Amino acid sequence: MEDAPFSPLRWRLCSALHARRVAQRMQAEGLDVVLLLTGDRMQPWRVMERAHALVDEVSACA
Repeated sequence: MEDAPFSPLRWRLCSALHARRVAQRMQAEGLDVVLLLTGDRMQPWRVMERAHALVDEVSACA
C-alpha cells in the first residue's frame, strides 16, 4: 500500500499550494496559523494553529 501511486485528487490535496490556500482561509477567519512540513507522504504539509504547534516543530520549519 505504501508504494501505491496517488490519485490526481490526492496529489492536489498533498500539495504545498493547497496547504497555503487552507492557511490563508484560516487566517482570514482570524486564526494565527503555521504551515509545517511533516515528512509524511500522505500528509506532507500540515496547517495548524500556532498555539497548538510544538516549538521545535515551528522552529524546524522557520
